[in-house]
Amino acid sequence: MTMASEMCRPTVVVVDDDADFLELVARWLKPQYNVVCLPGGVDASTNIAALNADLLIMDIHMPGCGGFDISRQLRAQNGYEDLPVIFLTGSKSPRDAARYLDFNGCRYMLKPITGKQLRDAVSEQLGMKMVG
Repeated sequence: MTMASEMCRPTVVVVDDDADFLELVARWLKPQYNVVCLPGGVDASTNIAALNADLLIMDIHMPGCGGFDISRQLRAQNGYEDLPVIFLTGSKSPRDAARYLDFNGCRYMLKPITGKQLRDAVSEQLGMKMVG
C-alpha cells in the first residue's frame, strides 16, 4: 500500500483497556481503515485530539478514565463536537445504554461482537459523516 492511499483512508481510533481486544479490532478494520489503538486512560482525549480521527470506538468502563469521561473531555475541545463515537462495551447496564446519547455517542454496541458487525457499523457511520 502506498503512503498516498493510506492518507486517503479514514482514521479510526480505538480506545480500550483490553490489549487483546485492541489487537482483534485492529485486525478486523486495518484492511479498510487507518487504525490507531490506544490503551484506555487519563491521557486518551489528548492523544485522540492529536490523531485527527474520523471515528472513535471506545469502551465505557476503563480504569482511571472511562469512555464517557473521555468523550466529554474530547467534546470540550474545539473541532471535536461532531466526531462520531461508537461506544463498544461489555456493560449490560441499562443505565449505560441510556446514557450514551448524553455523551453524543452515535452508536452503542455490546461485546462480544463479530468483525462483520463492527465493520458494518464503522462503514455506516463514516458514510453518514461523509454525506452529512
